[in-house]
Amino acid sequence: MKLDFSDGFEKNSECKDRVKEILFNTLERCKELQQTKDPLLVDFDWTEKDFTLKESDGVHGRTISSEKIEIEINTEVEGWQDRLRNQFSHEYAHKYFFEVTGFKYESDIENWRHILLEAHGEHFSQKAYPEINAYWRTHIPKKKISKKWAEIKPLMNQNIFSEKNSRLKRLPTILRILNGILHR
Repeated sequence: MKLDFSDGFEKNSECKDRVKEILFNTLERCKELQQTKDPLLVDFDWTEKDFTLKESDGVHGRTISSEKIEIEINTEVEGWQDRLRNQFSHEYAHKYFFEVTGFKYESDIENWRHILLEAHGEHFSQKAYPEINAYWRTHIPKKKISKKWAEIKPLMNQNIFSEKNSRLKRLPTILRILNGILHR
């Protein structure tokens, strides 16, 4: 695994070392549960985005392909260490999904497969770290989940990234919320 850190980490080498330590330990735990073949690059970007700081405990990630994961992080937010463990294991499961399905990018996946992708990521991260409760598992009321499901259900056979779905830019987050149903 290769790590690439943005300039935001240069001013705090202790923070960078702690992120590396957590990530390598998390990778080992993930490999015990599920092996992958493709090489992996993890890009870390320092962030000040409100969503990541306030809604995601300072860490937010995205799997670009079976070979690349991007993680936005701010280590000044309380709880970022557990969130990094949870987020990376979730993204690692996406990496595995891309390898076994042959899909190259998230943008190749129809909405219904995206639900499976998110469900697999959540199941895997919960299996890797059962002691960590992700915010979307504990803070989203069932009523809100039901309302969102009704909104996106008719769009399941479309591609989340198509032009006509541009109003659903937050669909991956909505899918994670809906996935909470599977874990209750």
